[in-house]
Amino acid sequence: MTSRQVVDAVKKDYPNEKVGYVGTLDPMANGLLLIVTGKDTKRVEELVSLPKEYEFKVLFGIKTDSGDILGKNLKFKIKNLKLNITFAKLNTTIKFFRGNLVQTVPLFSSIKYKGRELHKWGREGKINDVGLLKRKVTIHEIELLNFYSLPHSAFKNMVFSKLALLDVKSGKMFRLDEVLESWQNFFKVFKSGLPYPVAKIRATVSRGTYIRSLAEDIGKRLGADSMCLSIKRTKVGSYEIGDLSKKD
Repeated sequence: MTSRQVVDAVKKDYPNEKVGYVGTLDPMANGLLLIVTGKDTKRVEELVSLPKEYEFKVLFGIKTDSGDILGKNLKFKIKNLKLNITFAKLNTTIKFFRGNLVQTVPLFSSIKYKGRELHKWGREGKINDVGLLKRKVTIHEIELLNFYSLPHSAFKNMVFSKLALLDVKSGKMFRLDEVLESWQNFFKVFKSGLPYPVAKIRATVSRGTYIRSLAEDIGKRLGADSMCLSIKRTKVGSYEIGDLSKKD
């Protein structure tokens, strides 16, 4: 579900109340989404400014135009999979990103340019009309949790199972037909291959930070193409994803 679809679902239970959400989740992301109703909708600006914690996986060796599985125009460099990427090297690399930095905003995002969301420019192929938008963000904490190899067959299953989660309506929003064709062509060419290096990382970030951009920047610093394999939001300020399970 998109963040907007979650709001629409909640509105059915609160038909006479205003309903809003705090911080858009990427289409391929999951985890904590704060919902506000009634007078608390006035607190959105306050809540959206809170630091957010994410656990995300970075896959090295592949690049897409969206920075995640929902992208196409795939780049694949077999040499990237042969890079000497170790846990120790990754651990040293990600420390570079702690603190203030400037990010490139992903083309496929909800940020507006000349009154239109960037993803609309991207779907129309007008990348050169937009250029690269930058923003200042802060990475408060970042930690490498795990580093492992993902078999080619497991990666293929993961790609198509994730894309299958998009319904018809959402699929049209995110170029699903084109993206599926792009991945199908990719796996026709690469029917087998080396295991893919994957890093699992936890980061606490400021408002406006794009985890997909962070994943790509980590790869660039290592000299490799990279993309986000998964993103999970675990905290917004003091609100934790485990709170609901404790109440249940």
